[in-house]
Amino acid sequence: MANISIKKGTIIYKEGTTVTTISRIISGAVKMICACGEITLEKDDLLGVVDLTILTHSSTYIAAEDTVLSTYVFNAQTELSAFLSENEGLTTALLRSAVKQICSALDEEVFFQYECNNMYSYLSESYEEYKKLCNKYAVPVKTLPGLLEVDSFHAEDDIPDWLGSYYEESADMLSSSIAAALFQYPALNAGYLMRFCEDFHTVLKACREMVEYRSKLSFLLMNRNGMDLFDLYTNLLFRIMRDGIDTLSLSAAISKILIHIESIPSFQKELYNIRVQEYKKTLANIEEELASGITSSASLNNSSLENSLDAILKYANCSDETSLSFKRAISAYKKQVDKSATTDELRTLRREITSLFYEIYTCAFQASTRDSNIPTVLKMFLKFGYVDEELAGPENAAYLYSIADSYTGNKKYHVYTIFDWLNEIHQGNKEPRRNEFDVDYAGHVHELKTSGKIDANKEKEMLTDTNEKVLFEIQNMFTLANKMTSGRIATFTPVFSEHTVLASLESILATPEKIASSLIQIQKIDYSAFYRDALFYNASLPIPKENIKRKILPDIILMPNMGNRGVMWQELEGKSRSTPACYILPTFCQEELALLLLRATGEYRWEICRRTQGARWNDLSDPSLTSEYFDYVQFYRKNSELSPDAKEKIKTALAKARNSFKEMFVNDYIIWVLYEGKGSPRMNKVARRILFTYCPFPQAIRDQLKSNPLYGEIMEKWQIKRAQENHRLSNILKRLENSGIEIPKELQAQQAFLNM
Repeated sequence: MANISIKKGTIIYKEGTTVTTISRIISGAVKMICACGEITLEKDDLLGVVDLTILTHSSTYIAAEDTVLSTYVFNAQTELSAFLSENEGLTTALLRSAVKQICSALDEEVFFQYECNNMYSYLSESYEEYKKLCNKYAVPVKTLPGLLEVDSFHAEDDIPDWLGSYYEESADMLSSSIAAALFQYPALNAGYLMRFCEDFHTVLKACREMVEYRSKLSFLLMNRNGMDLFDLYTNLLFRIMRDGIDTLSLSAAISKILIHIESIPSFQKELYNIRVQEYKKTLANIEEELASGITSSASLNNSSLENSLDAILKYANCSDETSLSFKRAISAYKKQVDKSATTDELRTLRREITSLFYEIYTCAFQASTRDSNIPTVLKMFLKFGYVDEELAGPENAAYLYSIADSYTGNKKYHVYTIFDWLNEIHQGNKEPRRNEFDVDYAGHVHELKTSGKIDANKEKEMLTDTNEKVLFEIQNMFTLANKMTSGRIATFTPVFSEHTVLASLESILATPEKIASSLIQIQKIDYSAFYRDALFYNASLPIPKENIKRKILPDIILMPNMGNRGVMWQELEGKSRSTPACYILPTFCQEELALLLLRATGEYRWEICRRTQGARWNDLSDPSLTSEYFDYVQFYRKNSELSPDAKEKIKTALAKARNSFKEMFVNDYIIWVLYEGKGSPRMNKVARRILFTYCPFPQAIRDQLKSNPLYGEIMEKWQIKRAQENHRLSNILKRLENSGIEIPKELQAQQAFLNM
């Protein structure tokens, strides 16, 4: 035991560090910061008492003023009952402080529960009111992204109703005269403290879940991307202002939203102020336009867009029945105010539109292959799914028209619009992707032959028929991927509709340059992401076969939709391991583009390892990313390297990943790149070791982290292995140089890779 003086503002213990001592406050005060909020500890309170069983600090303790502490050694070798016997004078303070801390945490938990329920009710009711206002003003209802995925809060482990009363009465008892008798029984007190620690961490877990839940709801209310409840209301206001409709009731509703958001204690004030200033600025600009009689140029009617649907149908030259059916369906769809409704009538209408759309798209694409001067409206249809100016909204239609001729992919960056991609297949430069049953085009044709639908001659003809390949791609990958990347599985329609537009089209347009930039940022953290194992052999050289790494960037195909999901469609093309993977993204990304690409890269990391390892992908006797991660998640409960708190976090993460080891890895990979790679530890030691081994950081980041004890051991082992590989290759290159043989560029590239 030793007394130490602590200056105000000093961090005494930090969350996530190992418990080696506990401290008693002799004088002063300490802030205990955890998921439950902030608890003030004063004289005779104990720091670290809540973690006596897990031995990892779940809170950060900061001196609130100049403080004197008395410290006691407590670690994994310390038995709690023996510790209490040896420190009899500490038992009273331990029990009283423990009960005080859990009572404070329970009070915060009740407040969190109230705040979560209140936020959810307000959000749901406000969105329903928004839909009523849209109906009132005959404006298409826009979907609030993520709302359908959120329900009222339910903790994974319910806190018993009696727990609060139990600890309140415990506090009363410990303050009474009968407590003196209790303090004489070390084993009994140890059992009480162990039960207390278990209960505290149950409360802590519930609070963590509510903090995350509350963050989701706050994001739906107002966020930096602008696709939120506040944006729905303000965009509705701006639209009806331009139509000359009275906006008093809508302005009042927006004011109420702002008051509600401002009243949320946890809401970011800086974000709130930025969004409010943007709103006021846009409002002032529109009022100025209306006062001066100026109409925004973006909303001017474009005569070239009149009768767009007729022009598209005429160009596609489908059957009269198909054209008439599609016109009737689009007309009926335009009349629906809430196009995201789930009525049987709308479901049937959406299915009809979807089926007819791809039939017309096929005809239009085939016609475009014979046309050297494709009309702009047709490019809008082929690249964006545009069919009608009124359905798209005049401003959106005008923007699409302005970019349709120039918007294209870029082969340098491996980026293709769906129109570009289908042309690549038609010209024989690319092969179709595998279908949802993981069957490629050659396999599909073979299935047709074995089932008797075609003969051997037809099979041979189809294998080289690019028109058939295009048809296969449209009917399989295109139709499914278009729906998946939209993120609106239940309410998806492939036609461009104003109700799906939740932000400026220009701001969310996925361009080849933005995609290339995002991939570069990923590789700055995970430099080996797109390197694959390959074999180098040259019979004319006096060296055996060499295993090398070869960089192969993925092909990225943009679907003609407004979406919030990215898909890693396949990790390689056909059976060759030197072919590129395929990512699929929406053309207009309503989720951060970099995040969509990062998630897809995490999926790619997992799937390419599985493909390379084959049947042994989860066999730990053949170490690989998938086998080690599979073993880590499958047997985490028995892993002595993991603390009880770490195991609880794994259990929660696995539940959120719906027990999918791949999904859990992808979530860890995102954390690895976004946080760990920037010096902000978020992972446990086992997951960190696996990710560092197979997704290492480049030299610059390794240099920054080498003094960090969290990385010291794993980095040292990795660097020893890398140095051995480098030494071996250097000897080979030296032998070639001494023999006067020019070093092959493949081996030069391998040496550069080993020095990254």
